[in-house]
Amino acid sequence: PAVEALLADEPGHAEQQRADAATASEASTAYNRAHFAQVIPRLTDLDVRLAAMDKAGVDIQAVAPVPQSYAWAGRALAERIVALTNEAVAGFCARQPGRLLPVGTVALQHPELAAEQLRHAVTEMGLRGVQISTAAAPGLELDDPHLAGFWAAAEELSAAVLIHPWG
Repeated sequence: PAVEALLADEPGHAEQQRADAATASEASTAYNRAHFAQVIPRLTDLDVRLAAMDKAGVDIQAVAPVPQSYAWAGRALAERIVALTNEAVAGFCARQPGRLLPVGTVALQHPELAAEQLRHAVTEMGLRGVQISTAAAPGLELDDPHLAGFWAAAEELSAAVLIHPWG
């Protein structure tokens, strides 16, 4: 919610939403709206999430944010987005640290910042790693040499990097 509030008046966010909507049919959009209405409480309400885990026999679960890269965000805004997101994930998981493992995010569109964010997330916040999309930004693929510092930091920290098929 803090990130949504931060982005409410951002032109880049509005444009991203328009572009995302343009790629989905009306039926797909309606399905997603109904599906997310059912799923969101299972993800964000701790009691509902723990009950679902118990029912499924799941002892420990990794908790990660939706892999929105906000590739249009400049460095200062990207820093704030990642900080708010990672703080929220860490805070949620801290309520049940034996059952929930926090996984954060980084701003891959700013490779040197992403390495710093990963280091901070793992060493200062106790996150286990980060979740990223299938590309760092338009024209910046995950094997781009500009991301070498990020990948080196992940290896150095033994941090998990989950690649979510989004985008």
